Amino acid sequence: MTCCTPFSPAGTAAVPSPSQHVNFTTGMVLGVDDYRAEFAYHSARDQWIMREAGGSGTLAGLEVMPQADGANGPRIRVTAGSAAAPSGQLICVARDQCASLNAWLADATVTKQVGAIAALGADPAKTRLSLWLTLCYVDCTALPVPIPGQPCRSEDDLMANSRVMDDYRLALSFTSPLHTEARALRLLQIYESSWVIDATAPNTAAARKALDAKLGKHLRALFTSGDSFSAADLAPPTLHPDLRPFLRRRLRQLWITRVRPLVMAQSCAAAPRGEDCVLLARIVLPVVKAGSHWEVDDGGAPLDAVQIDEGERSFIENPALAATLFGTAAVPDPLPGSFEVVTGAGNLGTGTAAALIRLGADGDVVIPAGTAAGAGRWLWLRSQGPGKVTLKVAGGGMIAGEASRDLATGETILLVADGAGQWAYGAGGPVS
Repeated sequence: MTCCTPFSPAGTAAVPSPSQHVNFTTGMVLGVDDYRAEFAYHSARDQWIMREAGGSGTLAGLEVMPQADGANGPRIRVTAGSAAAPSGQLICVARDQCASLNAWLADATVTKQVGAIAALGADPAKTRLSLWLTLCYVDCTALPVPIPGQPCRSEDDLMANSRVMDDYRLALSFTSPLHTEARALRLLQIYESSWVIDATAPNTAAARKALDAKLGKHLRALFTSGDSFSAADLAPPTLHPDLRPFLRRRLRQLWITRVRPLVMAQSCAAAPRGEDCVLLARIVLPVVKAGSHWEVDDGGAPLDAVQIDEGERSFIENPALAATLFGTAAVPDPLPGSFEVVTGAGNLGTGTAAALIRLGADGDVVIPAGTAAGAGRWLWLRSQGPGKVTLKVAGGGMIAGEASRDLATGETILLVADGAGQWAYGAGGPVS
């Protein structure tokens, strides 16, 4: 996506170990590998600091907005700005970028995929798309210079690019990015809202110990597999109001020590998972078939047709903003729904956003139908067995084109409402 500057997505070769730097010694003869190793060490530490201490998301700018583009139909504009990728790489978008949606829909690959999505609905010539707009870090080499070498070289060996340039890619995708850490944090907020606050509950050292043990079981049930849990294990905790700060503090501690290492896009000791991208927005787009290709079904009002949803977008606050009344810590966002523990076959509540399912025997769990008003709503589901869970959709709706979907013990899925009565798979969910 670009209307201002071209870029090349060509990547560079793998870098040396980020845990080693050069031990400079008098008389040492330095070569290319030594300089690369020194750069890799310092660059990796910069990224490490960013992703561990700051996380990933938008730092400044990068506003997403629909615009009318005359006969070309609507387009998406992204303003200049900066972001931190999941790896910790900083991304700079120096100038505003834009993309014509009709031109994007006319691409042969996109046309084929939209047709497959529309075929699942009632009208194969009309549908609503949920698209994810991502900003990804890439790099490329540039500035070729002559290099010395052996006689009789080929012409390709006479020059080599002398610089590695930071770059980026703005892209629209039919699937949600992994976004694992941000979704896990939202899941914890939904889970915390299920705690039962009861003034008659005990406020003793024994009560604290029992709550701590129950919290540990819940986090294992939500984020790890292999343990067996009873229905009583999974029931939300009941606690005295004075113990809520204690349990929240323990939840923060266990997030850092136990959960975050499982959901980070890249840890200090592991390779990155997925593309190095941040989510900017989800775009809901009504489209209609026009001959052999698809166009935005704007009804003459292109700005009203394109819906921009930034509910899952991650932002990184600088300390000056965080310390004010406008900081997110002072004004928490409303939760997208409730947390539910399902212990028997039946229907999920219409407001459920996350559910742990433990059926004693094989049975069906019916999820609400995806409605146009709920387009983009996500539903996190995890089975803890022992009974087999068969997911179905109320009103004859489908899950990725299927009438039902079995959920294996220990399996986690993320479903996203497409606004056309169907549920699609999100990528990975809180834990991939």
